[in-house]
Amino acid sequence: MVEETRDEHVTLHFQRWGHPPESFIDSYVGPSAIAQDVDGANLALTLWLNLDGSPFELRVRRLEGGPVQRPDWATLRAYDARGIRRLFAIE
Repeated sequence: MVEETRDEHVTLHFQRWGHPPESFIDSYVGPSAIAQDVDGANLALTLWLNLDGSPFELRVRRLEGGPVQRPDWATLRAYDARGIRRLFAIE
């Protein structure tokens, strides 16, 4: 089951059938990627994983003003965490 939360960004929270709800305490940052929104704005995507490697949460953050509209998945590219921090100016 997937629950979507939207504000300016999009968060998809994954819940496995027959398993108790997971928490951030039992998760870790997995792969990161960048993509473009339909209007060309940059998006940063971060996948959080459960300790067993299954998906916990996918965060899609828009790096420019305005809400996430419709990611262009053809532009999706893997990115390391250091590169994501530079996009957000977090050093």
